[in-house]
Amino acid sequence: MGYDRVYRYPSLDETAAYQEYPLSDPLNEDLDPETGNQFEIGVSGESAKWDFSSTAFYMAMDNEIVFTEIANYSGTSVRMNTNLGATRRYGLESGVSMNRKWYGASLRWTFQDARLHGGENDGNRVPLVPWNYGTVSTWVEPVTQLRLTLSYSYVSDQYQGNDEPNAGPEIDAYGLLAFRANIALAEYARLEIMMDNLLNETYASSAYGGMYYPGAGRSFRAGLTLEF
Repeated sequence: MGYDRVYRYPSLDETAAYQEYPLSDPLNEDLDPETGNQFEIGVSGESAKWDFSSTAFYMAMDNEIVFTEIANYSGTSVRMNTNLGATRRYGLESGVSMNRKWYGASLRWTFQDARLHGGENDGNRVPLVPWNYGTVSTWVEPVTQLRLTLSYSYVSDQYQGNDEPNAGPEIDAYGLLAFRANIALAEYARLEIMMDNLLNETYASSAYGGMYYPGAGRSFRAGLTLEF
């Protein structure tokens, strides 16, 4: 069981345009800090082969900061960060993992109901907040020095940014596969090779007023860790 008081002052790139960052107002002096209260209660447990946790939460926010991109009467676009107003979130975060000698699996998932609180859009869903998302993965260690992991991440449908009336089309749900190989080169050296969006799925990471921002396509990364 826990309680947190939320206070977040607007960051520099939310209040000011700098180095040609495309905001309509060079300095938004009317942007207020986010404030809120979060309550949660949960349970967890572990054994030699299993771990699990589940947490229910409630968050009441005021002046939540969101990016606004709308067309004005001159036909140009208004781009700035504004205070959304009051919102309420109810949710459940759960996870379970299985670990055996040479293989394992895990699941982490969140369900949340995020609603506008008060005003003409009272009770509508908060834009750009999916109602559920999570990741399921499985791994194997064919040899001690090598671990191979396959992950599937899912994000459900969500309303486009600035669609507080919930009147426009939603951003479609999407799921992405990822692969990771962890290789122990020596006692002090580890190599990690990652492939994101393995199937090169086309999806929108966000959208405003029918303008969709595509998510990243298939990508490859590698990293080397040395310990002394």
